[in-house]
Amino acid sequence: MHKVYHYLIYILISICLNSCRSKNPIIYTTNSSKILYKSSLNKIKFHLKNNKEFDISITNGKIDKISDDTYSILIDSSYTTTLILKQENKIQKNEFRVYNMPEPELRFWTKGKGDINNMSFEEFRTLTGVAAVLKNFQNDCIFKIISLDIIKIDRNGVENKIELLNPKNNDFHRIALQSNKGNIFIFRNIKIEIQDTRRIINGKEITVYLK
Repeated sequence: MHKVYHYLIYILISICLNSCRSKNPIIYTTNSSKILYKSSLNKIKFHLKNNKEFDISITNGKIDKISDDTYSILIDSSYTTTLILKQENKIQKNEFRVYNMPEPELRFWTKGKGDINNMSFEEFRTLTGVAAVLKNFQNDCIFKIISLDIIKIDRNGVENKIELLNPKNNDFHRIALQSNKGNIFIFRNIKIEIQDTRRIINGKEITVYLK
């Protein structure tokens, strides 16, 4: 009877220890903030304190493994999503906020500074191409302009609409060579493709006054 009593005490202590261990958090660090962006490929890197295998899932969106410790997350909807990390009998959940992508801006390739807010007629005539960029954005993105409308307004207020589909640099160069001093160019309805996710987002509308 005495041996049975000690055996039961041992079992109870083992259960208690296992229960306490299961509540301990999974120790890891990540280089990602608590923010994810829709349509963009969000990369998250884990640095676990041990070499044990782990499983990762997400409540909204798609998560793919890139390497042993790096994953990519793609989300098209929702304002929050929860990352679930499982290791042995432990589970840890982390919530992320999901934001819309910022609107990329157009960058003008000219022989000057390319400042759209201070563009001279002479500089605009040297335009060789237009690209879409996002400054100070945490995700690496390659953008492609797939369509846009350009409204050209002459000194007399006459408007001419130019629609470009999959525009090339030569298209922008040709339009620049046909410009005149005092013209106003409105770049709008800009559709941009994110190359690594094939998602379409809007670009920021701009107006250029040729001085």
